[in-house]
Amino acid sequence: MKQSFDFVLTHFKEGVFDWRKGFHTVCGKKPRTFRIMPWLYAAAAVALAAILFVRYENHTSQYLAYDTAQSFTLPDGSRVILQPGSELSLKPRRNPRSVELTGTALFSVVKDPQKPFTVHTDVSYIKVLGTVFQIAGSRLDVFEGKVLFCNAGNPEGIVVSAGESASISEGEPLKDAQAPNPAVWATGKFVYEDTPLETVLEELSAFFDTKLYCQDSRKRLTAEFAAGSSLEDIIGLIETALDVTITIEK
Repeated sequence: MKQSFDFVLTHFKEGVFDWRKGFHTVCGKKPRTFRIMPWLYAAAAVALAAILFVRYENHTSQYLAYDTAQSFTLPDGSRVILQPGSELSLKPRRNPRSVELTGTALFSVVKDPQKPFTVHTDVSYIKVLGTVFQIAGSRLDVFEGKVLFCNAGNPEGIVVSAGESASISEGEPLKDAQAPNPAVWATGKFVYEDTPLETVLEELSAFFDTKLYCQDSRKRLTAEFAAGSSLEDIIGLIETALDVTITIEK
């Protein structure tokens, strides 16, 4: 070992010492060198390209609405408005017309007879060619065109047309009555055309999270109110228009 250190101390010059010659003198053999074969470079390049391609193809785009409703244009040109707290995701390179939804959304889908537009939620599956509709988990409201509405995981369902609604009940899609303004959170207004006052009060009660009563609920209302108006202002206008008295549950 002393001979080894003596050699290093004798021959070392800063910046010019050749470690290979030193290794050979001390150990009596040349150090090993390793060469990477050309095919290994090619294999590594192919593997890297494959990984990048898979990541590229499976890239997920996410659309979120936080405190307010948010409007987005999807890659295929369709439009969606997300209710606050809702989220939509899709893989734009794999299939831009297949989306997953959590929460509530109002869709205006661009027509494409060759490629249906599909929406997946935890409990439902929707398939359309081009239409306007709202989906809120297990409930569907159709405003234009027709929609195939199914239970999640079951391709068999029912066709829901414009002006109709449906919901998943005990694992089966069933049609039910559509409220006058099911998408008021997105449109920003209540519109009533010869609507029974009882129906109006039910919708306003649900929207404002209260309970409204009127003894003469058989009257009918034609009117339009901004959703941002106070409940008291809306009630006052209805009472004046129909000559009725509406009570708010305390």
